[in-house]
Amino acid sequence: MNAARRSTLGTIALLLTAISVLGAAALLIGDLVGAAGFADEESSTLADTSWLSFSLGGILALVTGIAAWLLGRNRGRSADIQAGKIAVGR
Repeated sequence: MNAARRSTLGTIALLLTAISVLGAAALLIGDLVGAAGFADEESSTLADTSWLSFSLGGILALVTGIAAWLLGRNRGRSADIQAGKIAVGR
């Protein structure tokens, strides 16, 4: 039963991955519709927030994903191994 439960670290890795994916989607959609701050040199709060979510979320997801993957292997938690692989992008 211990192998099937995801730890807090694995959950955080998946949450940060989702935040990064949503930020990337917002950047793509904002660029496609030509929203202010996405395709031009001007800055907008929405564009800055989307970029921050994408970049910082991705970096933190990578770090926590690697940690969840390695700790999951050491502790025999398959759910953490899977969460780590998803966060790392493998």
